[in-house]
Amino acid sequence: MLGETNDFIVPRQNPVPEREKAIGQRLRDIRENCLAKRSALAVRIGVSSDRLSSYEHGRVPLPWIVGDRVCEVLNVSQAWLATGHGKLDHYIPVTFSEPAKSAAQKGRFSEIYDSCFVPLIRSSRYKLTRGTKQFAQTLADLIEHVKNNPDPRQAMEQAASVMAQLEEIRLAIAKTKKITNRPHSL
Repeated sequence: MLGETNDFIVPRQNPVPEREKAIGQRLRDIRENCLAKRSALAVRIGVSSDRLSSYEHGRVPLPWIVGDRVCEVLNVSQAWLATGHGKLDHYIPVTFSEPAKSAAQKGRFSEIYDSCFVPLIRSSRYKLTRGTKQFAQTLADLIEHVKNNPDPRQAMEQAASVMAQLEEIRLAIAKTKKITNRPHSL
């Protein structure tokens, strides 16, 4: 009859996973915290306002390419958007290799984050941490050697040798920092 409502809702054929819904909610939260209007943000990231609303309400999974653009525009950490953890305000630029571009354009934000972004960041941080520890240990060895060596000439020769090693380690750390601060390639 006219005016009666249907008592059942047809479930989606492919329901949006809970993680994707949570990403959409974080997207909405950060947009609102930045006092950005949906329409203004949509223009800046290159999607329609209706499409952005669908991402925010968890009706459609957020693609990596759109989520990364949101993070860039709002200076939001990709880790925070994907997981809700970590620093909120630290966007890391990422440059995709040709083979990864099509996957990133089609892939969900969470999938690309887990499969490409996290391994890249972990490897860069590991290299930086390892180099820093090596630098500290070499410096400690030098200090110990100078303290325990009564011959100043021999101590100076050893110090010069260790200083050369320290400079190599320092350059390796600086190179790793450049890698972690420049756009990453996937």
